[in-house]
Amino acid sequence: WTKKLGKGTLYVFSASMDFEPNCEALMSIFNKHNKPVITCPNLNIQYSIREKDGKRYVYLLNYDMHKTETAEIGVTGKYNVTDISIPGNQKVNATYRNGKTYFKVRLAPVEMALLELSK
Repeated sequence: WTKKLGKGTLYVFSASMDFEPNCEALMSIFNKHNKPVITCPNLNIQYSIREKDGKRYVYLLNYDMHKTETAEIGVTGKYNVTDISIPGNQKVNATYRNGKTYFKVRLAPVEMALLELSK
């Protein structure tokens, strides 16, 4: 169900607890209306981006309980990337192209990473 609401559009989904069959349709709606700040093609890696005191942080979680997952993460803007979730902090290899910083991650089952983005 859809309805215009103010300047936007309201989408209402009715789905069972098994969200996977509806994921593709939902992502196509997001992509139609939104230019994401962060992208990850692997649906088993959940992510969040936060900002505090002028610094940006990316939190990544491998949602899969049984399998190691890899992905290339893209973040709008040009950044240096540091993994601050490990002792001593580790610089992450990143490349800048087409207005985004890209870096690869590999996460063990249910592993998380906290990354700092700096200019």
